Amino acid sequence: MASSSHSRSAGNAIVDSRTALRRRSGGLAAGALSAFLTLGGPSASADEPATRALDTARLDAAFDKVVAEQGLPLAGFVIVDDRGEVYRRVTTGLDPDAEIPIASASKWLTGVMVMTLVDEGKLSLDTTVGEVLPDYPAQVRAVTLRQLMSHTSGIDPGLALRDRDATSLDESARAVASAPLLARPGEAFAYGGSSMQLAARMTEVACRCSWSELYERTLRAPLGMTGGRWGHPLRPEATVPQVGGGLSLSLNDYVKFLTMVQRGGRSPRGALLPTAAVAGMERVATGSARFSDTPRVGLSGWRYGIGVWCERIDADGRCPVVSSAGAFGVYPWVDRDAGLAGVFFTRAPLQRVLPAAIDLREIATRKGP
Repeated sequence: MASSSHSRSAGNAIVDSRTALRRRSGGLAAGALSAFLTLGGPSASADEPATRALDTARLDAAFDKVVAEQGLPLAGFVIVDDRGEVYRRVTTGLDPDAEIPIASASKWLTGVMVMTLVDEGKLSLDTTVGEVLPDYPAQVRAVTLRQLMSHTSGIDPGLALRDRDATSLDESARAVASAPLLARPGEAFAYGGSSMQLAARMTEVACRCSWSELYERTLRAPLGMTGGRWGHPLRPEATVPQVGGGLSLSLNDYVKFLTMVQRGGRSPRGALLPTAAVAGMERVATGSARFSDTPRVGLSGWRYGIGVWCERIDADGRCPVVSSAGAFGVYPWVDRDAGLAGVFFTRAPLQRVLPAAIDLREIATRKGP
Protein backbone atom coordinates (compact mmCIF):
# COMPACT_ATOMS: atom_id res chain seq x y z
CA MET A 1 0.00 0.00 0.00
CA ALA A 2 1.17 3.51 -0.74
CA SER A 3 1.72 5.84 2.16
CA SER A 4 2.09 9.60 2.30
CA SER A 5 4.07 11.81 4.62
CA HIS A 6 4.45 15.57 4.84
CA SER A 7 7.59 17.28 6.00
CA ARG A 8 9.66 20.43 5.68
CA SER A 9 13.35 20.24 4.94
CA ALA A 10 15.99 22.97 4.49
CA GLY A 11 13.37 25.67 3.94
CA ASN A 12 11.62 23.92 1.05
CA ALA A 13 8.17 22.44 1.49
CA ILE A 14 8.05 18.80 0.49
CA VAL A 15 4.40 18.08 -0.17
CA ASP A 16 4.51 14.51 -1.42
CA SER A 17 6.89 11.84 -0.22
CA ARG A 18 5.27 8.58 -1.19
CA THR A 19 6.58 5.07 -1.35
CA ALA A 20 4.82 2.01 -2.61
CA LEU A 21 7.03 -0.84 -1.54
CA ARG A 22 4.57 -3.46 -2.58
CA ARG A 23 5.64 -6.98 -1.81
CA ARG A 24 2.93 -8.70 -3.77
CA SER A 25 3.24 -12.30 -4.78
CA GLY A 26 3.71 -12.64 -8.51
CA GLY A 27 6.16 -9.71 -8.76
CA LEU A 28 9.20 -10.02 -11.00
CA ALA A 29 12.64 -10.36 -9.46
CA ALA A 30 15.04 -7.71 -10.70
CA GLY A 31 17.07 -10.20 -12.73
CA ALA A 32 13.98 -11.89 -14.13
CA LEU A 33 12.51 -8.53 -15.07
CA SER A 34 15.66 -7.55 -16.94
CA ALA A 35 15.54 -10.80 -18.88
CA PHE A 36 11.85 -10.35 -19.63
CA LEU A 37 12.30 -6.82 -20.96
CA THR A 38 15.28 -7.60 -23.14
CA LEU A 39 14.57 -11.13 -24.23
CA GLY A 40 10.80 -11.50 -23.99
CA GLY A 41 11.12 -14.13 -21.26
CA PRO A 42 8.38 -15.92 -19.38
CA SER A 43 6.01 -14.33 -16.90
CA ALA A 44 6.89 -14.41 -13.22
CA SER A 45 5.90 -17.25 -10.95
CA ALA A 46 3.95 -16.68 -7.76
CA ASP A 47 6.90 -17.21 -5.44
CA GLU A 48 9.29 -14.71 -7.03
CA PRO A 49 10.24 -11.79 -4.77
CA ALA A 50 9.23 -8.22 -5.55
CA THR A 51 11.61 -5.54 -6.73
CA ARG A 52 14.21 -4.61 -4.10
CA ALA A 53 13.14 -2.34 -1.26
CA LEU A 54 14.18 1.27 -1.67
CA ASP A 55 16.17 3.19 0.93
CA THR A 56 13.51 5.87 1.13
CA ALA A 57 15.06 7.75 4.04
CA ARG A 58 18.31 8.13 2.11
CA LEU A 59 16.45 9.12 -1.07
CA ASP A 60 14.44 11.73 0.83
CA ALA A 61 17.59 13.19 2.38
CA ALA A 62 19.48 13.27 -0.92
CA PHE A 63 16.56 14.90 -2.73
CA ASP A 64 16.07 17.51 0.00
CA LYS A 65 19.79 18.28 -0.08
CA VAL A 66 19.93 19.06 -3.79
CA VAL A 67 16.74 21.12 -3.53
CA ALA A 68 18.25 23.18 -0.72
CA GLU A 69 21.77 23.51 -2.10
CA GLN A 70 20.63 24.46 -5.60
CA GLY A 71 17.69 26.57 -4.45
CA LEU A 72 15.16 24.70 -6.58
CA PRO A 73 11.65 26.09 -6.12
CA LEU A 74 10.21 23.33 -8.27
CA ALA A 75 11.59 19.82 -8.31
CA GLY A 76 10.40 16.26 -8.25
CA PHE A 77 11.79 12.75 -8.27
CA VAL A 78 9.72 9.69 -9.21
CA ILE A 79 10.74 6.04 -9.45
CA VAL A 80 8.75 3.28 -11.16
CA ASP A 81 9.10 -0.46 -11.48
CA ASP A 82 7.29 -2.92 -13.73
CA ARG A 83 4.08 -2.54 -11.73
CA GLY A 84 4.03 1.24 -11.53
CA GLU A 85 5.12 4.06 -9.27
CA VAL A 86 7.10 3.11 -6.15
CA TYR A 87 8.49 6.45 -4.95
CA ARG A 88 7.58 10.12 -5.36
CA ARG A 89 8.88 13.30 -3.73
CA VAL A 90 8.06 16.80 -4.99
CA THR A 91 8.33 20.37 -3.74
CA THR A 92 5.36 22.70 -3.33
CA GLY A 93 6.60 24.76 -6.26
CA LEU A 94 6.09 21.94 -8.74
CA ASP A 95 2.64 21.23 -10.10
CA PRO A 96 3.12 17.68 -11.45
CA ASP A 97 0.46 18.34 -14.09
CA ALA A 98 2.00 21.60 -15.34
CA GLU A 99 4.05 21.49 -18.53
CA ILE A 100 7.61 22.81 -18.56
CA PRO A 101 10.24 22.72 -21.33
CA ILE A 102 12.22 19.48 -21.00
CA ALA A 103 14.89 20.17 -23.67
CA SER A 104 16.79 17.02 -24.72
CA ALA A 105 14.65 14.78 -22.53
CA SER A 106 12.39 15.12 -25.62
CA LYS A 107 14.75 12.88 -27.60
CA TRP A 108 13.59 9.72 -25.83
CA LEU A 109 9.99 10.33 -26.90
CA THR A 110 11.14 11.13 -30.43
CA GLY A 111 13.04 7.84 -30.50
CA VAL A 112 9.94 5.88 -29.50
CA MET A 113 7.83 7.68 -32.11
CA VAL A 114 10.37 6.80 -34.81
CA MET A 115 10.60 3.19 -33.63
CA THR A 116 6.81 2.89 -33.79
CA LEU A 117 7.00 3.46 -37.55
CA VAL A 118 9.92 1.04 -37.79
CA ASP A 119 7.79 -1.57 -36.03
CA GLU A 120 4.93 -0.86 -38.46
CA GLY A 121 7.27 -1.51 -41.40
CA LYS A 122 6.96 2.02 -42.75
CA LEU A 123 10.64 2.73 -42.10
CA SER A 124 13.75 0.85 -40.97
CA LEU A 125 16.81 2.14 -39.19
CA ASP A 126 18.70 1.49 -42.44
CA THR A 127 16.28 3.56 -44.54
CA THR A 128 18.16 6.43 -46.17
CA VAL A 129 17.07 10.03 -46.49
CA GLY A 130 17.06 9.65 -50.27
CA GLU A 131 14.60 6.77 -50.18
CA VAL A 132 11.99 8.91 -48.42
CA LEU A 133 13.02 12.43 -49.43
CA PRO A 134 14.51 12.01 -52.94
CA ASP A 135 14.50 15.75 -53.69
CA TYR A 136 16.68 16.61 -50.68
CA PRO A 137 20.34 17.62 -51.25
CA ALA A 138 22.58 14.84 -52.58
CA GLN A 139 25.00 15.12 -49.64
CA VAL A 140 22.44 13.69 -47.20
CA ARG A 141 20.61 11.17 -49.39
CA ALA A 142 22.79 8.25 -48.25
CA VAL A 143 22.44 9.13 -44.55
CA THR A 144 20.46 6.47 -42.68
CA LEU A 145 17.72 6.90 -40.13
CA ARG A 146 20.02 5.21 -37.58
CA GLN A 147 22.71 7.84 -38.19
CA LEU A 148 20.16 10.66 -37.86
CA MET A 149 18.89 9.28 -34.56
CA SER A 150 22.36 8.60 -33.12
CA HIS A 151 23.99 11.94 -34.05
CA THR A 152 26.46 10.38 -36.51
CA SER A 153 25.08 11.90 -39.72
CA GLY A 154 27.79 14.56 -40.07
CA ILE A 155 25.17 17.32 -39.84
CA ASP A 156 25.97 20.44 -37.79
CA PRO A 157 24.17 19.71 -34.48
CA GLY A 158 23.30 23.35 -33.74
CA LEU A 159 21.72 24.34 -37.05
CA ALA A 160 18.11 23.65 -36.15
CA LEU A 161 18.21 25.75 -32.99
CA ARG A 162 19.61 28.71 -34.93
CA ASP A 163 16.98 28.52 -37.68
CA ARG A 164 14.46 31.35 -37.32
CA ASP A 165 12.91 31.31 -40.79
CA ALA A 166 11.36 27.86 -41.16
CA THR A 167 7.56 27.73 -41.18
CA SER A 168 7.25 23.94 -41.35
CA LEU A 169 9.17 20.84 -40.36
CA ASP A 170 9.94 20.28 -44.05
CA GLU A 171 11.52 23.73 -44.33
CA SER A 172 13.51 23.17 -41.15
CA ALA A 173 14.76 19.77 -42.35
CA ARG A 174 15.69 21.14 -45.79
CA ALA A 175 17.69 23.96 -44.22
CA VAL A 176 19.59 21.47 -42.09
CA ALA A 177 20.18 19.17 -45.06
CA SER A 178 21.49 22.01 -47.24
CA ALA A 179 24.23 23.25 -44.91
CA PRO A 180 27.80 21.93 -45.30
CA LEU A 181 28.41 18.68 -43.43
CA LEU A 182 30.94 18.70 -40.60
CA ALA A 183 32.01 15.12 -41.30
CA ARG A 184 31.17 12.24 -43.56
CA PRO A 185 28.11 10.24 -42.43
CA GLY A 186 29.05 7.66 -39.80
CA GLU A 187 32.47 9.18 -39.17
CA ALA A 188 31.87 11.36 -36.10
CA PHE A 189 29.41 11.79 -33.23
CA ALA A 190 28.11 15.34 -32.70
CA TYR A 191 25.29 15.73 -30.20
CA GLY A 192 22.39 18.04 -30.95
CA GLY A 193 18.94 18.16 -32.49
CA SER A 194 19.52 19.04 -36.13
CA SER A 195 19.74 15.54 -37.57
CA MET A 196 16.55 14.55 -35.79
CA GLN A 197 14.68 17.20 -37.80
CA LEU A 198 15.39 15.11 -40.91
CA ALA A 199 14.33 11.95 -39.11
CA ALA A 200 11.07 13.61 -38.09
CA ARG A 201 10.38 14.76 -41.65
CA MET A 202 10.98 11.19 -42.83
CA THR A 203 8.36 10.00 -40.34
CA GLU A 204 5.86 12.62 -41.53
CA VAL A 205 6.19 11.36 -45.10
CA ALA A 206 6.11 7.71 -44.03
CA CYS A 207 2.98 8.08 -41.88
CA ARG A 208 1.30 10.70 -44.10
CA CYS A 209 0.67 12.76 -41.01
CA SER A 210 2.13 15.70 -39.13
CA TRP A 211 4.56 15.29 -36.24
CA SER A 212 1.87 16.43 -33.80
CA GLU A 213 -0.58 13.90 -35.23
CA LEU A 214 2.03 11.16 -34.89
CA TYR A 215 2.61 12.15 -31.25
CA GLU A 216 -1.11 11.97 -30.60
CA ARG A 217 -1.42 8.52 -32.19
CA THR A 218 1.71 6.87 -30.84
CA LEU A 219 2.11 8.36 -27.34
CA ARG A 220 -0.43 10.81 -26.00
CA ALA A 221 -3.62 8.85 -26.64
CA PRO A 222 -2.27 5.32 -25.96
CA LEU A 223 -0.63 6.36 -22.69
CA GLY A 224 -3.45 8.59 -21.48
CA MET A 225 -1.14 11.61 -21.38
CA THR A 226 -2.95 14.88 -20.79
CA GLY A 227 -0.77 17.18 -22.87
CA GLY A 228 2.58 17.76 -24.52
CA ARG A 229 3.39 20.70 -26.79
CA TRP A 230 6.11 20.63 -29.44
CA GLY A 231 7.86 23.89 -30.26
CA HIS A 232 11.26 25.53 -29.81
CA PRO A 233 13.11 25.23 -26.46
CA LEU A 234 14.34 28.83 -26.58
CA ARG A 235 11.56 30.59 -28.53
CA PRO A 236 8.11 30.02 -27.02
CA GLU A 237 6.42 31.76 -29.95
CA ALA A 238 7.80 29.26 -32.50
CA THR A 239 5.42 26.62 -33.85
CA VAL A 240 7.77 24.42 -35.89
CA PRO A 241 8.59 21.38 -33.70
CA GLN A 242 12.20 20.98 -32.62
CA VAL A 243 11.96 17.24 -32.06
CA GLY A 244 15.35 16.92 -30.39
CA GLY A 245 14.58 19.37 -27.61
CA GLY A 246 11.34 21.29 -28.08
CA LEU A 247 8.77 19.38 -26.04
CA SER A 248 7.03 20.86 -23.02
CA LEU A 249 5.65 18.13 -20.78
CA SER A 250 4.46 17.62 -17.21
CA LEU A 251 6.09 15.37 -14.65
CA ASN A 252 3.03 13.12 -14.53
CA ASP A 253 2.99 12.69 -18.31
CA TYR A 254 6.71 11.91 -18.38
CA VAL A 255 6.15 9.28 -15.70
CA LYS A 256 3.46 7.66 -17.89
CA PHE A 257 5.90 7.54 -20.79
CA LEU A 258 8.75 6.24 -18.65
CA THR A 259 6.58 3.54 -17.10
CA MET A 260 5.78 2.26 -20.59
CA VAL A 261 9.49 2.15 -21.44
CA GLN A 262 10.29 0.38 -18.17
CA ARG A 263 7.64 -2.21 -19.02
CA GLY A 264 9.33 -2.95 -22.32
CA GLY A 265 6.81 -1.11 -24.49
CA ARG A 266 3.68 -2.16 -22.62
CA SER A 267 1.13 0.31 -21.29
CA PRO A 268 -2.00 -0.31 -19.19
CA ARG A 269 -3.95 0.02 -22.44
CA GLY A 270 -1.94 -2.64 -24.27
CA ALA A 271 1.37 -3.07 -26.06
CA LEU A 272 2.68 0.14 -27.61
CA LEU A 273 5.98 -1.26 -28.90
CA PRO A 274 7.38 -4.79 -29.02
CA THR A 275 9.99 -5.49 -26.38
CA ALA A 276 12.55 -6.06 -29.15
CA ALA A 277 11.98 -2.53 -30.48
CA VAL A 278 12.56 -0.99 -27.03
CA ALA A 279 15.67 -3.15 -26.59
CA GLY A 280 16.85 -2.02 -30.03
CA MET A 281 16.90 1.57 -28.85
CA GLU A 282 19.02 0.54 -25.87
CA ARG A 283 22.03 -0.62 -27.84
CA VAL A 284 25.06 1.38 -28.94
CA ALA A 285 24.17 2.78 -32.36
CA THR A 286 27.21 4.98 -32.99
CA GLY A 287 29.40 2.27 -34.47
CA SER A 288 33.01 3.36 -34.93
CA ALA A 289 32.21 7.08 -35.02
CA ARG A 290 34.70 9.20 -33.12
CA PHE A 291 33.26 11.29 -30.32
CA SER A 292 34.32 14.74 -31.45
CA ASP A 293 31.57 16.63 -29.62
CA THR A 294 29.86 15.72 -26.36
CA PRO A 295 27.77 17.86 -24.00
CA ARG A 296 29.73 19.81 -21.43
CA VAL A 297 27.95 17.91 -18.69
CA GLY A 298 28.44 14.53 -20.37
CA LEU A 299 30.53 11.90 -18.64
CA SER A 300 33.40 9.99 -20.21
CA GLY A 301 32.58 6.55 -21.50
CA TRP A 302 28.96 7.31 -22.39
CA ARG A 303 27.83 6.36 -25.89
CA TYR A 304 24.52 6.73 -27.71
CA GLY A 305 21.67 4.48 -28.80
CA ILE A 306 18.48 5.56 -30.56
CA GLY A 307 17.35 8.71 -28.77
CA VAL A 308 19.06 7.75 -25.49
CA TRP A 309 22.46 7.96 -23.83
CA CYS A 310 24.12 4.66 -22.96
CA GLU A 311 25.60 5.27 -19.52
CA ARG A 312 26.62 1.66 -18.96
CA ILE A 313 27.52 -0.69 -21.81
CA ASP A 314 27.80 -4.49 -21.84
CA ALA A 315 30.33 -6.34 -23.97
CA ASP A 316 27.67 -7.12 -26.58
CA GLY A 317 26.68 -3.46 -26.98
CA ARG A 318 23.56 -3.66 -24.84
CA CYS A 319 23.00 -0.65 -22.61
CA PRO A 320 21.51 -1.69 -19.24
CA VAL A 321 21.48 1.93 -18.06
CA VAL A 322 20.10 4.55 -20.46
CA SER A 323 19.04 8.16 -19.99
CA SER A 324 18.05 11.31 -21.85
CA ALA A 325 19.09 14.35 -19.82
CA GLY A 326 17.84 17.78 -20.87
CA ALA A 327 19.68 21.09 -20.60
CA PHE A 328 16.94 22.55 -18.38
CA GLY A 329 17.44 19.95 -15.63
CA VAL A 330 15.19 16.98 -16.47
CA TYR A 331 17.00 13.64 -16.10
CA PRO A 332 15.05 10.46 -16.95
CA TRP A 333 16.69 7.04 -16.78
CA VAL A 334 16.10 3.29 -16.93
CA ASP A 335 18.26 0.71 -15.17
CA ARG A 336 17.41 -2.73 -16.60
CA ASP A 337 19.60 -4.63 -14.15
CA ALA A 338 17.82 -3.02 -11.20
CA GLY A 339 14.36 -3.27 -12.77
CA LEU A 340 13.74 0.42 -12.07
CA ALA A 341 13.25 3.66 -13.95
CA GLY A 342 13.06 7.21 -12.69
CA VAL A 343 13.03 10.88 -13.53
CA PHE A 344 14.47 13.89 -11.73
CA PHE A 345 12.32 16.79 -12.89
CA THR A 346 13.19 20.46 -12.40
CA ARG A 347 13.90 23.73 -14.19
CA ALA A 348 17.60 24.50 -13.64
CA PRO A 349 20.82 24.27 -15.68
CA LEU A 350 21.67 20.63 -16.13
CA GLN A 351 25.31 21.04 -15.12
CA ARG A 352 24.12 22.21 -11.69
CA VAL A 353 21.85 19.25 -10.98
CA LEU A 354 23.08 16.29 -13.04
CA PRO A 355 25.67 14.97 -10.53
CA ALA A 356 23.05 14.97 -7.76
CA ALA A 357 20.42 13.45 -10.07
CA ILE A 358 22.81 10.62 -10.93
CA ASP A 359 23.49 10.14 -7.21
CA LEU A 360 19.74 9.74 -6.65
CA ARG A 361 19.61 7.08 -9.36
CA GLU A 362 22.53 5.23 -7.81
CA ILE A 363 20.95 5.31 -4.34
CA ALA A 364 17.73 3.89 -5.81
CA THR A 365 19.44 1.10 -7.72
CA ARG A 366 22.19 0.16 -5.28
CA LYS A 367 22.11 -3.42 -4.07
CA GLY A 368 22.34 -4.18 -0.39
CA PRO A 369 22.47 -1.80 2.58
